[in-house]
Amino acid sequence: MTSAAFSYSDLRGWIHEAERIGKLKRVAGAHWDKEIGCISELMAERDTSALLFDEIPGYPKGFRVLSNAFIDLKTTGLVLGAAEDLSRVEMVDAWRQRLKAVTPLCSVDVGVGPVTEHVLTGPEADLLRFPAPLWHEKDAGRFLGTGCAVVTKDLDDGWVNVGTYRCRVVDHNRITVAANPGKHGTDMMRKYHAQGKPFPVAIVCGMDPLVFLSAGHPYTGSGECAYDFAGGLRGSPIEVVEGATTGLPVPASAELVIEGEIPPPPKLEMVQDGPFGEWKRSYSSGTHPVMEVKSIMHRKDPIILGVAPLKAHIPFPFSIPVMASEVWNVLEHAGIPGVTGVWFGLGLIWPVFLVISIKQSYAGQAKQAALAAASCRANTVGGMYVVVVDDDIDITNEKDVLLAVAARATIEDIQVLHGMITKAPMGPGSRRHRAAGENRQLLSNRVLIDACWPFARRDEFPVSTAFDQAYAHQVLEKWRGSLL
Repeated sequence: MTSAAFSYSDLRGWIHEAERIGKLKRVAGAHWDKEIGCISELMAERDTSALLFDEIPGYPKGFRVLSNAFIDLKTTGLVLGAAEDLSRVEMVDAWRQRLKAVTPLCSVDVGVGPVTEHVLTGPEADLLRFPAPLWHEKDAGRFLGTGCAVVTKDLDDGWVNVGTYRCRVVDHNRITVAANPGKHGTDMMRKYHAQGKPFPVAIVCGMDPLVFLSAGHPYTGSGECAYDFAGGLRGSPIEVVEGATTGLPVPASAELVIEGEIPPPPKLEMVQDGPFGEWKRSYSSGTHPVMEVKSIMHRKDPIILGVAPLKAHIPFPFSIPVMASEVWNVLEHAGIPGVTGVWFGLGLIWPVFLVISIKQSYAGQAKQAALAAASCRANTVGGMYVVVVDDDIDITNEKDVLLAVAARATIEDIQVLHGMITKAPMGPGSRRHRAAGENRQLLSNRVLIDACWPFARRDEFPVSTAFDQAYAHQVLEKWRGSLL
């Protein structure tokens, strides 16, 4: 992978690097009640800089909120350790090359770290000490956990799961944990509750962006820890410390860690954590368990990482759809040749559309690619529509993709796969299927569209009027000063 190397080791280091490349703006005095969220939304439409909010009314100076952190290609490149001059598809390709070379490294317990500077227990463990924003106008409450990592441990074999589940502040010492059915955290909770035991949880709000990336995407399976994957990406182990009351491993350089327990029935409390503004530009809601807070650890002047969905920020939460790299690797592993790019999204519609470009070398190649991509694990979050196009189409440009669908696909080139596993309630025909016991699985259909020129008529393909990309770039650089 063309690499700029990782020039940061924690969230503060990443902020320093974002400011160095001119991609950070500091904002003083914005209120947590909708104002931070509104500014984040408005700025995402106009400027791709990360925003660091300080001097938030009602809170000490230095208690900060970071938003819009990864919406720019360069700031995403900082997270991935990628060169700054890559195009979007080139960065997807570079990231997939790194993924193929990852060897997980076990985390290392270092005893103490910056996160242990302040340890609050009892009445002092008050969630309202921290400036959790009301991100959207009609949200049901304030969310501390958006750009978070939720740490739990399996009761049977002790493996540690690190996932990203949104967390709403209920009051001073209660917070929701939105682990949906099928998530490792939910499965672990059931084991504890089946034995009448409270379920220990640690919510990390502000951490090394590589840990956030690893926690929020399905790079790891059951029994595999996101810390180890993040350490493999970085090339050095993630340093952890034991939580003050749960004993769970949390990043030593974390900004804020909230620890507590989810009690078993009949004390288990389930509440609505929504409405909450989602990436679909609409509100959603769900019923989720409430964690009783036992302790809070935080650095001096903690920074909350806010990664709330914004209507102007697509893909989400990074400027490239990082899971497209995994799909691309699956296609390569399946032996499908000629793949020149993979992308989630079609304009502001993400992640419903998965678009693949190929250089055709035989008949049926496009359908092979579509079937493999539609059924792989990396596509369970989205990809309800899988579109395959020729390599002359810019898959990051919705106009190009729609033109290919309109000009090159017929009704015979569209198929529907029914009852495919998914993790998101969206897309064509999504429905829940209730299996034995309490296990629920969300299913949906997949629409496959072959928008390539028919291979049998390859000699009749019209020639594109587009300029050669290398020449176009050369001309743009020559005239940039006069035209831009």
